[in-house]
Amino acid sequence: MGASKSRRRARRRSVQEPASEVERLQRKVRQSMGNQVAFTGITGGIKMSEVIQSFIEPYLRYADTEENLRKLLGLASMAWNVALFPKEQRPKALDDAFASFEPEMRAGLEALVEEMIKRKDQHFSEIRRAVIDFEVQMNKGGFYLSVASSPGELPADSPLVEKP
Repeated sequence: MGASKSRRRARRRSVQEPASEVERLQRKVRQSMGNQVAFTGITGGIKMSEVIQSFIEPYLRYADTEENLRKLLGLASMAWNVALFPKEQRPKALDDAFASFEPEMRAGLEALVEEMIKRKDQHFSEIRRAVIDFEVQMNKGGFYLSVASSPGELPADSPLVEKP
């Protein structure tokens, strides 16, 4: 399914943005990043929450609980951001991202993240904004997603993974 069709489907599913969720996400991002961040609303006409909903659509069957949905979104954010790296830098970025995972969990999760990276490259390559953080709220119709992202397109060689 093409990126534009996925985005239209996500847009149809989305509900009105609860102000409390957006405000909670802004507070969370400010706590971790301080004054380095400014909230500008939608940039470039693309709502990243809708994009990420489309991006995770094939994997939603694995998110049978709120906790699993949060884990899926965390892995999707990791995959999205690693996909913004030049291809030769991705293995190192993945190693850094998975450094704290237990070895038995790492293999299966790496395969899923690599599949997501391929999906990003194939269907969403024109969107070069990094995912900074997200908030998810369950509701009657499924879930509502808020995404904090970089305000503009990042260059292909921009380092995105924070170093400890």
